[in-house]
Amino acid sequence: MYKWDTRSEGEMMRKFTLVLDNEMVLSKERYEELRKKESFLSALDGAGVDNWEGYPYAQESYDDFLARADDYQKQTEGGSGA
Repeated sequence: MYKWDTRSEGEMMRKFTLVLDNEMVLSKERYEELRKKESFLSALDGAGVDNWEGYPYAQESYDDFLARADDYQKQTEGGSGA
């Protein structure tokens, strides 16, 4: 299985601070990191990475991360006392 990031979900989530329901504050360093990664992902997409044989595994890993991140967010927002 491919892993797109070696940091834990908690470490990833701590990079952000919730300000209002639909707004987040992040450091300039994190913003620049995200901007560079987005540019690189655009380049990969343009090069046809979706035709790569490992693409479905990467997508599955990413989907799993999103599900865990969503669960983490619900727990930290005072959801069902887990």
